[in-house]
Amino acid sequence: MRKKVCIIIDNPIRDLQGLILLSYFLVKKSMDVFLVPMSTQQWDIFIIKPDVVILNYIRPANCEFVKKYKGAGIKVGVLDTEGGVFVDIEQGFKNFVKNSYPENIDFYCTWGKKQKEILVNSGILSGNKVFVTGTPRYDMCVRPWRKALEKHNIEGEKVVLVNMRFPTIFPKFKRDLVVEYSDSLKEGVDKNYFSKAFRENMIVCARLIELVSESANKFPDYTFVVRPHPFERKDVYEVFFGDILNIKVIQEGDILGWLNSVDVIVQQGCTTGLEAKFMDTPVVEIDVAASKDNRSIDIAEIADVKVSNAEQLAEFIKKPVKKSFDENMVRDWFFDIDGKASQRISEVINKFLGENLSQISFYGLIRALTFKKVIVVIFSKIMGPKLYNIIKERVFQKKSGYDKCLFVKDVKDIFMRIISSASDKQEYDISNFVGSFAVKVSKGRQIC
Repeated sequence: MRKKVCIIIDNPIRDLQGLILLSYFLVKKSMDVFLVPMSTQQWDIFIIKPDVVILNYIRPANCEFVKKYKGAGIKVGVLDTEGGVFVDIEQGFKNFVKNSYPENIDFYCTWGKKQKEILVNSGILSGNKVFVTGTPRYDMCVRPWRKALEKHNIEGEKVVLVNMRFPTIFPKFKRDLVVEYSDSLKEGVDKNYFSKAFRENMIVCARLIELVSESANKFPDYTFVVRPHPFERKDVYEVFFGDILNIKVIQEGDILGWLNSVDVIVQQGCTTGLEAKFMDTPVVEIDVAASKDNRSIDIAEIADVKVSNAEQLAEFIKKPVKKSFDENMVRDWFFDIDGKASQRISEVINKFLGENLSQISFYGLIRALTFKKVIVVIFSKIMGPKLYNIIKERVFQKKSGYDKCLFVKDVKDIFMRIISSASDKQEYDISNFVGSFAVKVSKGRQIC
């Protein structure tokens, strides 16, 4: 019987592409893979009864689920989808794992060597449980997988991507920043740290909006694509830039696909600056007089240029000059950007599935469910995800989770591009798994 692997996905816009590539390698090892939305994981895991669950992170918000999965006899691994560049390594990584019952984790795949050192040297996890693999997301920066990236066709003499990074100010999946603040404190974030970070984000955001508006008005032949963070509200930027014709606010599409389609990226202290370097796209850093934060990697030092006004920005866009960056730093935090992270992770998962597996406990899985979750599942199944989230937003004043839903068509489109890049003629099947919100990927008939 094929082993069953559930991969939890919280941010499809950012992570779906890389995790489908990981699914491809797992399926080639004769496993059935289930891509599971984070919000429905309790129900889906109850229905699927997997041999292993791959979490998107381990934090106080999900550690109770993890205890119950483990108690039901399921292997639990972590592939941290936010584990590369940290504003504060203590607050943003170490403390989250430490305070989330790490003893329930069977294995943890880190982006780089530094993350492993932090987990092992602090005694949070033993060395035989932590594997340095890299992240599947950045496999897409390297051939042959880069050929699977989308290509966006935007008109303009030059196309400039402006990447925003302010979900704490304009949260998409929370009612407002006060709820964001409250939830962060519950997860163990220090309130002084949050308040300071919030003030600085306000300063940076205001300066970025000002500079982009000024540049777009001065250079009408350039097209500026403002891309909100996947967890950030899009409508606020549509208001900010609604009167400027050569600014387009577009949130859809994976960031690597956008970096594959533009002439230059403009950002401030955002991980996309590093991703742009991996993609060989020129990077502009906006010079803002905010205090220097405690990032594990200084994005400003990686950027090709720092600018403080529209003229400097236009000069660089006309004639960008790229500079090299410290590859040892990349290896420390990101291991190898060699297109093989998905293969390495699939081998780790295969290793743990080869060990003695427990009998999955039906009673243990039921304990992972709550009455509220069952009611939500019933209503969302009856109404469908779109109608359910409209009612959730308009009647109950809750933020819609529609953008975090998974759809077979999206998975098929990406999977087809991946197998085309690999020149793979194998037959695969992609479908909704009956009774769940998960998308199943397995060997089978040819998808089309």
